[in-house]
Amino acid sequence: MRCTKTTLSPASRAREFCEAAAVNLESGGRFVGITALYTDMIARDPGALLRRDHGHVESETLGWEFKWTDRPQDGMRVESTLFSADRKAQVTLPSHFWSKHSIERALEAAGFEAITWAPLEAASGAPEAVATTKDPMPVGIFTARLA
Repeated sequence: MRCTKTTLSPASRAREFCEAAAVNLESGGRFVGITALYTDMIARDPGALLRRDHGHVESETLGWEFKWTDRPQDGMRVESTLFSADRKAQVTLPSHFWSKHSIERALEAAGFEAITWAPLEAASGAPEAVATTKDPMPVGIFTARLA
């Protein structure tokens, strides 16, 4: 989730983002999103699962990394970088790490209901290294219906 107003609290930024989605839907409309997630993996040392060094977590296999400067917390700003397969090209985007709980509260406050989360899975035909990686993904996919 991305918000341009930096004077708002993290919870207010998430709610504002969800409200912006809600005004563009009719009752019963679906909002599907993919977002960086603040998880226990981010809050504590993930050990051998991912590399982490003072605000940095990445997966070379899957071609992504997140970096941050402050102490890990729900709603924190992160820089999300996606790499090409050969790592010669990349794109970096601003983002936030939100917990599922915070996202659900923001969606409900904006009038959404029936919030569900889908697992992130490799597509059939994905390279074996991608399909079999044990790297956890700090990313979530949600669907919510506007009441």
